[in-house]
Amino acid sequence: MEENATVPELPTNIDEVLAELDRIIEQSRQQNDYVGLFAYVYRRTTAAIRQGILEAVFDDGRRMEHFDVVFANLYIQAYHDFLAVRPTSRAWRICFEARFRKMTVLQHVLMGMNAHINLDLGIAAARTSEGQQLLLMKDDFLKVNDILNTIIDDIQASLGKISPFMFLIDWLGGRQDEKLIDFGIRRYRDQAWQMACELALAREANRFSLIQKVDQKTTRLGLAIQEPPRWWLRALCQLVSFWEEKSTARILDKLSERQTSDHQIIAKI
Repeated sequence: MEENATVPELPTNIDEVLAELDRIIEQSRQQNDYVGLFAYVYRRTTAAIRQGILEAVFDDGRRMEHFDVVFANLYIQAYHDFLAVRPTSRAWRICFEARFRKMTVLQHVLMGMNAHINLDLGIAAARTSEGQQLLLMKDDFLKVNDILNTIIDDIQASLGKISPFMFLIDWLGGRQDEKLIDFGIRRYRDQAWQMACELALAREANRFSLIQKVDQKTTRLGLAIQEPPRWWLRALCQLVSFWEEKSTARILDKLSERQTSDHQIIAKI
């Protein structure tokens, strides 16, 4: 990392967001770190949102693109700030600090989702539609999470190629793995919407402290994903991680082999 390095110009439209995510994924392939795992999930989400805009499934396609760009730039800015040793949210910092840590693929993905949904999503929504106008975009807001849910289902279906012992989570944990996914999507969604409403209606002077409180809470959740509180789940994650594919490039290739098309994802929401 290089302090005070120049930050690339942030994207201004959804195609530029996809191009920037491609660059982050490619850098992750070259460095063999795990940043690319969440970036891959997010890239797929963004591509599906673009498809949804083209198919007019959102109430307001122009607003959705603006929302998507604002949302994406919070992640992209945090990523480049971390690399340049500039201050960033703690929720993102613990994700990037763990980029070489041997955890399961699912843990790396969920840590990124935690930071981006629990912290960034509410901020982006409030910046896109201020005050009472926010209520007009709730349906579109929830459709984004439905898209994420479908993509995570795809990833779970592909984990057997990467994690030969992933079936143990089903066997020993019963529905615990599904609860972990639920923790990463459904629970996040409600918290993010609540935060968006509070920010949209809050006075400017109070917004910073509100964001700081959410950052602290989100960081605690991220650390719990990194180090699960139950000893048997920690042990199980360590076992799964030990036998998982270690090459980020090969992981990404295997995840891509059977991915659902953008059109099929949109058809499910």
